[in-house]
Amino acid sequence: MRSNSELNEQLQKCGTHRSKPRSSTTVLPAALERLQRLFESLNTFCAFCDARLTTAMTFTHLKASIPDLKLQDLAAINVIMPGFVQFSYVADADNVLAIQFGKPVSKQVSREKHRDILSNRGDEWRQPRIVKPEAIKKMINTRNRQWKQALVTYTKRCREQNVDPETHLYESLEQHLPKEPSQPHPTINEPPEAACKSSQLMSDIVHDLKTQHFYHDQLEVEDRRRIFPEKTARYGELDSPLEPEIAQALERKGIHKLYTHQTEAVNAIRDSQHVIVATSTASGKSLIYQIPVLEKLLEDISSRAMYIYPTKALAQDQLRALSELMESCSSLCDVNV
Repeated sequence: MRSNSELNEQLQKCGTHRSKPRSSTTVLPAALERLQRLFESLNTFCAFCDARLTTAMTFTHLKASIPDLKLQDLAAINVIMPGFVQFSYVADADNVLAIQFGKPVSKQVSREKHRDILSNRGDEWRQPRIVKPEAIKKMINTRNRQWKQALVTYTKRCREQNVDPETHLYESLEQHLPKEPSQPHPTINEPPEAACKSSQLMSDIVHDLKTQHFYHDQLEVEDRRRIFPEKTARYGELDSPLEPEIAQALERKGIHKLYTHQTEAVNAIRDSQHVIVATSTASGKSLIYQIPVLEKLLEDISSRAMYIYPTKALAQDQLRALSELMESCSSLCDVNV
């Protein structure tokens, strides 16, 4: 990440390229005048940061460079330009608030930044893809024009509704402020029981989606929404029962019976047959490949197995699930995965 001093040097060089203010006799209220100055400062700073840094911009970063900035100021910008500033709390962090100021200067750089954050390879030091200065300046000027037009529209709408622009701005701040997550997501270190209890109903998930900043009645259109009737679960029996240690480990995860596709697949693997499983998401495919390996390890602790996954994220998820299951088997606690 570049230091603030390096970024400030670039900002000074770009200062002469800001959009020239239009001559106008309209005098903005004090609050909107201050917001105008803040927007221009934020716009220039964030444009360079977005193009140069390999990590997400946080509110702390913004405060370090623009000391007068308050969270309410970002909310006020959203009152004028709804949805312009995007807020998100970083997962596995102490309520670190990440900020996306407008659309990224480069969509490709934004995708790479997002991908690098997810991959978590610890290589934040590497040089990011270069975005040409002309593209940065063009984005700065475009945003400034959009802001001024939005400001004109906002004040005009307030006059038509016979309301004071400043009063309306202050009264609208609350609904645009970011809300801290009320309940943290289960982490890798949490026991399976805690993760199961935090699972939400689909209706609750849809309700939460409708409260997000990016939701604009997309689900209200009938052809975009389909409801599938629930299916009755079908359970099967294994040709020979599970080892008590494995059965107890599954019961601790809330699994007391196996579905038919699981029992058929495990029976086939036990018979040394090749198995391909194609079922819907979250139907328990992982157990099909975990149970035979656990059985082999209980039979011979020196046994080896290899799992190959198409993505790193899936591999990490499956590694966690297998490790948790093995930790529940006292005879396999010391096995390296």
